[in-house]
Amino acid sequence: MASTTNDANVAKRSSNMDACGVAADSCETQLEDFEVLVGELRNSLGAYLEKRPLVSSGLVFMAGFYVGWKIKPW
Repeated sequence: MASTTNDANVAKRSSNMDACGVAADSCETQLEDFEVLVGELRNSLGAYLEKRPLVSSGLVFMAGFYVGWKIKPW
């Protein structure tokens, strides 16, 4: 009686491992796609900011102003 219960548990675990393996492959694929997307966005933004240095300096100034306002050193 115990061996059939153990056999059923082993079968259940092996089917769960197969499902986890498929899920892991799907997660890895999504992670790779996300990394490619982030890389393309970084390259596009970098190219845009190289062409327009006033925009990049304005963004840096505004970010610094915002952080300084939130810290309020005065």
